[in-house]
Amino acid sequence: MTDIVWASGLPACFAPFYGGHTSVLLLHRVLPGAQRGLPSDNLRVTPEFLDRFISARKKAGWRFVSLDHLVQDFDDCVAHGRNMVMTLDDGYRDNFDHARHVFGSHEVPFIVYVANSFPAGTADFWWYTLEEMLLAHRRIELQHGEQRATLDLAEPKGAFIAFKGIYQPLPAQEQAELMARLQERYPLAAAQERLAMTWAEVRDLAADELCTIGCHTVSHRSLAPLPREEACRELIDSRAELEREVGRPVRHLAYPYGKAVDAGPREEDLAREAGFQSAVTTRVGNLHPGHRDHLLMLPRIPLYEGGKNGKLSEIFLSGMYSAVTNGFRKVVTY
Repeated sequence: MTDIVWASGLPACFAPFYGGHTSVLLLHRVLPGAQRGLPSDNLRVTPEFLDRFISARKKAGWRFVSLDHLVQDFDDCVAHGRNMVMTLDDGYRDNFDHARHVFGSHEVPFIVYVANSFPAGTADFWWYTLEEMLLAHRRIELQHGEQRATLDLAEPKGAFIAFKGIYQPLPAQEQAELMARLQERYPLAAAQERLAMTWAEVRDLAADELCTIGCHTVSHRSLAPLPREEACRELIDSRAELEREVGRPVRHLAYPYGKAVDAGPREEDLAREAGFQSAVTTRVGNLHPGHRDHLLMLPRIPLYEGGKNGKLSEIFLSGMYSAVTNGFRKVVTY
């Protein structure tokens, strides 16, 4: 379907009406090397691709602005048009090793939303652990209570979705117990690479004048299933520790996972009460003038590299996808 839509030329017809004035780009990892055909490939682009993307957009007349500029001078972004904001979620080590050098070479501002558990060394990288288990054992029998699923390397996307459906709603302690049982039954031969930045690297990155550090909660759990008090602590405690570590205000938030089931009206209220100036989701869309009144529920555009996913990013940027899926409304928050 992606190829058909791309070949039809329809995205170009939507862009003048649904392309908006600003696109907030969503990335996670900027990492050299070939993809492995696994779901986590969607979380990464290569430094070479990012370099080419920025160069091409600049040549086409796009302006790269900071999130602070977008929030503090929204009207300027509306008037100027063709703006891009670069965001990266989680706090991966390659943001420090690779991404910042690409952005620096182009003098492009960027924001990294850090989940505190990443530099603290307590993050649950369940998606990577699952992939490594599948690569090592090819087939995993998952059981938790009455819930059962067979996870097969031949269908990695289905395995990811099935595991997430069982795992993500569980309380943190039950998640840890389930993962421990799986790792005992399906052991991994070697330790995983260090995926996250250290606090020292976060501080070093924060000192870069092009970089802003944002909040991504303490534990990177979906906020909506949590009791209100616990969800509030995820925001307040994360922000307080980040500000202590980097020595400057943390004004911007990215909701973990960021779908409608992860962040809704209650989470928007919590972000407002915690004092954030902006908050981004993973709902797909560009920014229009009406988003001025919804700065705590901003959509983004995931940036993919190559193949059908690369074409999908371009369809997203045109505004066609969000227009069709949202009844041709330009501002959709929940």
